[in-house]
Amino acid sequence: MRLVAVVPHHTIADGEYDDLTVGRFSALGFALQVRSTAATDARSGVSQEGGPVPVTTVTGTVVVPSEEAPPILAAGAVQPLLASADETWPADAQLAVTGQLVVEPYLWAADGMLWPLVPDGVRMWSVDGIRRIGLDGIEDLTTLSGPTDLDHGSTYVLELVDV
Repeated sequence: MRLVAVVPHHTIADGEYDDLTVGRFSALGFALQVRSTAATDARSGVSQEGGPVPVTTVTGTVVVPSEEAPPILAAGAVQPLLASADETWPADAQLAVTGQLVVEPYLWAADGMLWPLVPDGVRMWSVDGIRRIGLDGIEDLTTLSGPTDLDHGSTYVLELVDV
């Protein structure tokens, strides 16, 4: 499976992703910043369309790991946190959720709240590409910018392949 995910500015500014390099492997968990939801009976899965930052649709079953943790949408290979949503969904609801797929380092970290509750939410991915998308165009990078080289006006995206 191939995915494109955004790395939020604050994670780069915090220094959490200095080691992401094209050609290396990384354990990553995701959040889906929700734009829309719809009830569905479709098979679970992930699709992306558009660019340079694709819109991601994840279809699957809602998992509520705890009262404190936001819901997860289990869609087979990818189980993203449903983030920035105004709605609440019951456990076992079948949904198609569309939004922007974002690397989520804090909640999915080994000492974060989601990893022990839903360990399948984190998987190994090969980093096949890193791009900076800014007002001056698109630049291919070999390594994700660190905090000192961060361009706050740009969007950083990862091209990932599961291993």
